[in-house]
Amino acid sequence: MPSVETSINLLIVNRLSVSLTFDNPTSTIGSSPTPSAPSVAPDGAINISANGMTGCAGEFELVAEDYLLIINYTVNPEGGPANIAISLPVGVIGEFNAPVYQGTSIAPQLNLYHSVPSGPDGGYVVPLGILANPPFENGQDFSNSMFGPNIRSASQISATPSEPCKSGYVMPADFTGGQLAGAAAVFLDQWHGTETGICNSDDIALLDFLKHYIVTASSSGPLTLWLPTMAPVENSEPISYLLSGYISMPFLGAGNSWNSDTVTCFLTLLLGGGHFVAICAKDDLPSSTANVTPMDEMLKSSALTTKHDIGNSHYTSLLNVTGTYYLDISRDFSPPGCGLILSFLTGRTVNNPLARPGDYNSFFQLEGWPYSIGSKRHTADYETYTQTLWNISTYGACPYSEKRGTTLFLAPAEWTPTVYQTTRMAPYVGAYAKNPSNPAPQAWLDTQLIEIPNTAPALPAKYFDR
Repeated sequence: MPSVETSINLLIVNRLSVSLTFDNPTSTIGSSPTPSAPSVAPDGAINISANGMTGCAGEFELVAEDYLLIINYTVNPEGGPANIAISLPVGVIGEFNAPVYQGTSIAPQLNLYHSVPSGPDGGYVVPLGILANPPFENGQDFSNSMFGPNIRSASQISATPSEPCKSGYVMPADFTGGQLAGAAAVFLDQWHGTETGICNSDDIALLDFLKHYIVTASSSGPLTLWLPTMAPVENSEPISYLLSGYISMPFLGAGNSWNSDTVTCFLTLLLGGGHFVAICAKDDLPSSTANVTPMDEMLKSSALTTKHDIGNSHYTSLLNVTGTYYLDISRDFSPPGCGLILSFLTGRTVNNPLARPGDYNSFFQLEGWPYSIGSKRHTADYETYTQTLWNISTYGACPYSEKRGTTLFLAPAEWTPTVYQTTRMAPYVGAYAKNPSNPAPQAWLDTQLIEIPNTAPALPAKYFDR
């Protein structure tokens, strides 16, 4: 076999607050690892390179007071995946810019950060760069770190306080170590047009789309957010809620200015996994509204990048095939240069891709990860979801789920949701009841997790599937 030159050129970006010194290089195959500088300062970078004609393998350290980082590597002359292992001290987290490095000549990048504790299970995540001073983009590292060990378990979700916050909504379980509110605040500034250029362009594009949808989808004016009024039921496991009604939260206020409380609620619950339904079925619209454009139709007709969802579990006991994802992500790794919104899904409450606008309502939510065959991230989240019935997003989880009867609504201002017997939540096309002679909710709706006042009226006949 002829000799094949192999090499590694490892770029290490230091986001720590201490300088790191290169030390103790050793080689088992090929040249000794050589640094581009003897040390790397905070917010600086250093290249470590090595090569060999029969492969290259070695180890080196980066050291500072109370810090010891050990990195070893092997690049094979036959190609295939290289092996790079890192040993990090407590309080440091590292993220690579690719899940694997193939070939005989590789150029990986490793970013080092002070880790952020994510919750009671002992997990750690990357600090969000747009919250730093000065801010920087690191959506790839931040989102990838959400899928590290002990981040998004059922126990993490169940440890979340369930009382509504002062604004009236139940806060999501926060996988980000307390950074979700900061991300929502940056998105709010972008929404208002006061953000200073730190949002990723993909995130901006979707936020602009959502703003446009809220303002233009309905023939009768801007849509309104309807928030379930929920209180936890004592000693319930998994936790259940008393649904007593809905709060109207207009998006626009005096002078057609955006209502910050409403937008903050919307963005927080979107990032936290809330399930939203845009009322656009003609059987549900108030008489004053001629039509509302379905969100999936508006998204597919936009210039935004989309991908067909091959199947989800919403509004069916089988597989809903009407979904559309924003962006086209098919592997279990965040792409380079990405933003935070990587798994935005919209679909239909009627599982029929041939249904015409007006015959269904649109749902949308941020999922944990886009579904694709073999996706371990999506599958693991779905298993956690089945244990909790909390909707799970990339960054959190919340109890606003159609399976729990706690859907969030976007609807014309004249539409008014009402709590009824049988469906418990406000009924809508795709979530009507069955069998008028022996009323029953849809098979996918778990009414054991939602209680309603005894005074709630009986479900009118028009809210049964025909």
